[in-house]
Amino acid sequence: MVKRVPITLRDLVRAQIGTNDSLVATESIHLLFGDSGRSLLDCSMGGTDTLTVHGAGSFYGDAVKGIADRGQGGSDTLTAVVTATGPVTINFYGDAGTDISGHGAGGHDRLIAAPTPGPVTFNMYGDAGGSLSSRAAGGDDVFQLSAFQNTFRIYGDAGGNMSGHSIGGNDTATDGSGENFIAFYGDAAGNLFDWARGGDDVLSTGLVGSVTFYGDAGGNLGDHARGGNDTMDVAASGAVVAFGDASSMFGGAVGGDDSLVVRAQLTMNSLLVGDAETMSDNSRGGNDVVRVDAVRHIGGMGQLTLVGDGLTMTGRARGGDDALISGNGNEQMWGDGQVMLGRSVGGDDTFVFRTGNGQDVINDFGQGDHGSGRDLGTDLIDVSGRCPP
Repeated sequence: MVKRVPITLRDLVRAQIGTNDSLVATESIHLLFGDSGRSLLDCSMGGTDTLTVHGAGSFYGDAVKGIADRGQGGSDTLTAVVTATGPVTINFYGDAGTDISGHGAGGHDRLIAAPTPGPVTFNMYGDAGGSLSSRAAGGDDVFQLSAFQNTFRIYGDAGGNMSGHSIGGNDTATDGSGENFIAFYGDAAGNLFDWARGGDDVLSTGLVGSVTFYGDAGGNLGDHARGGNDTMDVAASGAVVAFGDASSMFGGAVGGDDSLVVRAQLTMNSLLVGDAETMSDNSRGGNDVVRVDAVRHIGGMGQLTLVGDGLTMTGRARGGDDALISGNGNEQMWGDGQVMLGRSVGGDDTFVFRTGNGQDVINDFGQGDHGSGRDLGTDLIDVSGRCPP
């Protein structure tokens, strides 16, 4: 019979399993954890815990430190119910405060922000506050956001890097209509390198204040890393800056097949990029959909720029076969890269224009191997007016 271990300040070791606990932190309690005040090691497992917090602090679904040696986090629920009106900062860690390594794995956690009366800054880590390495795996985590004009920084798996053969979970974040400010990193705030793989992550919102979106990594996607098939579907009164995979791609990195969709009343410049800001070496872009729905520029302010692959492509970087779909604003569109250098090559892209679109500009258009712009692929312009997928 398995003997469960109550909450402890020590490590969980030798296949120990944490108890299933329901814990509450009042405003005066600034640290709470579901299982271990240290780490989960040696095939140990965290319990299925419920943490409800009412004030500032750092809160951990399983362990304050790390998970290693086939340790596994439980499927925990962390909920913030804040009643204070002053500035508050809350750090949620679905599983571990530091790293997950070896064959360690995060649980399938739920991180929830209930409505708040005042501004709150949430830092939400689906699995680890640090990095995932070796063959670590992130869980499939859910982030539920709400309230008014809060700041959310969401890390689907790691607050640091992902390396080795680590794998990100398929994470989902949703927000209603609270004019919040959201920064979303589908897998890691830092870099994905070696053979790391990003999960298939989703950010979906009603009308929020502004959005910064990285489908996989806030830093680099390098070596043999692969991005997941990520989705952003948002509406924002302010700026939207989105990269389907990462800030930069190099080596033999491959971007995922991402979907970036904006439904917004834009008053500021916004940028949607299918893969990364820079693509170099032998990196390869995914087959992305960059789409604008009913966008209205208030007072003529704000420019929306759509780019299928990267702002700059160098070396032997190769673009994907992307679809760029215009809304009713005046969009600037590049199917491949704004700047293409070296032997970089674009994909076969499709530019879609529907009834009621604005005055849009296609800045690159490929006509095949023997025509002008042959390094841009063979592109297509669709003016049928049909509703795109």
